[in-house]
Amino acid sequence: MIIITMVALAPALAAYGENHSRPQVAASAPQVTVGKPVSRMIADQDEYVGRFVAVDSVEVRARVAGYLTAIHFQDGQIVKTGDLLFTIDRRPFQIALDQARASLAQAKANLAFAETDI
Repeated sequence: MIIITMVALAPALAAYGENHSRPQVAASAPQVTVGKPVSRMIADQDEYVGRFVAVDSVEVRARVAGYLTAIHFQDGQIVKTGDLLFTIDRRPFQIALDQARASLAQAKANLAFAETDI
């Protein structure tokens, strides 16, 4: 039994002897180089590629046909209810109004003639 114990402890004793038999060597400090910092102004700038999409959008439709003579807003401008957006050429509407007034005057004249003829 003693022989079995000695055979089992032999590798452990050998490893213990190797660790203590060598002298410990202190690690030397590594070589370090030092550089001087560069002082200069740095401008922060980033570039991003993207696309803007409106949160709300509105479709504007004219109630009458006609040519625009003026646009009273800039693209992307915030507008409120009641703001003037476009001016439509009034000449065709003025002509139609004048014709309607002339037709009314002619109808009144025909009525007056018919009443006096009775």
